[in-house]
Amino acid sequence: MLHGVPAADFSADELLYLPRNARTHRLYGMSPVEQVALTVNIALRSEAATLALSNE
Repeated sequence: MLHGVPAADFSADELLYLPRNARTHRLYGMSPVEQVALTVNIALRSEAATLALSNE
């Protein structure tokens, strides 16, 4: 809607939902932000484990 007027008039068969990162157990795909957060979390845990081993 732009200024109260529909910008486009699509029918239901013209609309598609194509997730970037599909997940099998969820209806929606994983967003790029979720994917980066997961990767950073794994990297931080790996670094913490490495630091814990080097301090022993």
